[in-house]
Amino acid sequence: LAGRMRGKVLRRADFIIAVSAFCKGEIVSRYQVRPEKIAIVSNGVDIDRFRPKACSRELERSLGLNGKTVVLSMGRLIERKGFDVLISAFPAVLAEFQQSVLVIVGDGPERERLRWLAEQEGVRDNVVFIDTVADDVVPDIYQLADVFAMPNRTLPDGDTEGFGLVFLEASASGKAVVGGMGGGSIEGVIDGETGLTVDGHRKDAVAEALIRLLKN
Repeated sequence: LAGRMRGKVLRRADFIIAVSAFCKGEIVSRYQVRPEKIAIVSNGVDIDRFRPKACSRELERSLGLNGKTVVLSMGRLIERKGFDVLISAFPAVLAEFQQSVLVIVGDGPERERLRWLAEQEGVRDNVVFIDTVADDVVPDIYQLADVFAMPNRTLPDGDTEGFGLVFLEASASGKAVVGGMGGGSIEGVIDGETGLTVDGHRKDAVAEALIRLLKN
């Protein structure tokens, strides 16, 4: 019902703004909307707020990250964002960088499963979960990272990312990123320039990309 109503509204609209070329394509193919009445206006970030700057040593100390190599991920803890694959890839990262830590910022329905998975993968002591942070602290969180990663993927039911604003925030903060190839997220990462895009279903691909960037 919701899908039929959405299609009816979109077809009757005089003009539509899509956040990515992927989203425009979905609107055209799923809801039979004429492409000429859809414009793409991609997400952007405030580059005065998100910019390279010195890391907050106080924040670093409070999280026990002094002297650590930090892989950061941030977002709602849901399946399509690939936090589980990131955790499963982390033993391979630890084999190369013994002092590395995976910091996951966010909350959501996958929280307890991800904590369980960290235990199962033997990396619980190397994964820091932060459920929530104040909005004004988010730019400082990015500065903790050596690499930012969110290996998102498209799920069997079609659930996927429309764009992936976190990639732009990380890039504006001066951080290389590892992103998945699901949905419109590839439009937020210039592969080989601002980061690497990988198959978010494959932990070996995720681990290889993280190690490659951390060594560079």
